[in-house]
Parts: sequence; structure tokens; C-alpha cells
Amino acid sequence: MGEVSEFETEGDAADFSEARKADIHEILKYRAALRLSEKMLEGIPLCQRVICEAHKVLLSGVRGHNKAYNTWINDKNNKSCWE
Repeated sequence: MGEVSEFETEGDAADFSEARKADIHEILKYRAALRLSEKMLEGIPLCQRVICEAHKVLLSGVRGHNKAYNTWINDKNNKSCWE
């Protein structure tokens, strides 16, 4: 957690390897997704929309960004988050 705090303070000036920076960016995306979900849950119940929006945040601009963030996979079939 200290490295994440250091990165938030110093940004790209922090002396981290590219792999470590990628890890930190991923952690920051998880934080952003959690904050978004918490905010959405103040007004609506837990539903597919909340999950899809959090998933969209998680996959934006980090490893895995080329994955289909708009696809929700369940046991029976694939459904678009935007149906």
C-alpha cells in the first residue's frame, strides 16, 4: 500500500519499474470501481448494471483493456451489459 500512496503523491516521477507501475494502475482501477459501485448503490440496488459499470472501469486502460467489458458471462449464455 505504501507504494500505491507514493505513486499517488509523486505520479510517474516515482522510481518504479514498468511492471510495478502497471500493478499500481490496476490497484487504482479497483479503487475507482469500488467507489463507483458504492456511489451507484446509494441510489439503486445491486444489479447487473452496477456490476457492468464496475467491470468497465476495471478494464479501462489497464492489462485486459482489450477484453469485451460489455459482455456478462453466466452459466447459460452471454448477455451484453447494455441490452
